[in-house]
Amino acid sequence: MSLALTLGIQVGFYRTLYMMMGELLGVALIAVVAVAGVGAIMQSSPAIFDLLKWGGASYLLFLAIQGWRTSAQKATLGGETGDITPAGLFFRGLVTAVSNPKGWAFSASFLPAFINAELSLISQAMPIIGIILVSELICMCLYAGGGSILRRFVLNSSGLLVLNRVSAVLLVVVAALLVLQ
Repeated sequence: MSLALTLGIQVGFYRTLYMMMGELLGVALIAVVAVAGVGAIMQSSPAIFDLLKWGGASYLLFLAIQGWRTSAQKATLGGETGDITPAGLFFRGLVTAVSNPKGWAFSASFLPAFINAELSLISQAMPIIGIILVSELICMCLYAGGGSILRRFVLNSSGLLVLNRVSAVLLVVVAALLVLQ
């Protein structure tokens, strides 16, 4: 959600849709894998969850460092953000979703509980995953739309520089919380 907000500010709502599609694909992949049994694997091997947790925290730190290093000139809306390709935005959303250990933990613990092994897996999983994806899309649209509205208030380079620095600090805090849980 913070990525949708940040991109809503930096590139606008419509360009953020590319990131959202990548994010939704990542969430769908996690949900499919969770329904297929990753919950049992993660419960039997906590090292897998730890690996996901550290990988996700590392990625958040990478994004934080990237945001912190962005100069005031590059932070302006006509600068670096104009060069972000749809494929790059899509990939950023996909990587963000797949590297989120909380998404894995939620899906692995929540989804298998709704699956009956005696019934068709696909007919059970599709409505559940559909509801998750629609909910995710609505929330990301709200955040990106809010970011697009905030964009008017941070049109100058110093406003975006401050926003990048605050976002970077928040990403470091989230990464630390992931590791310390």
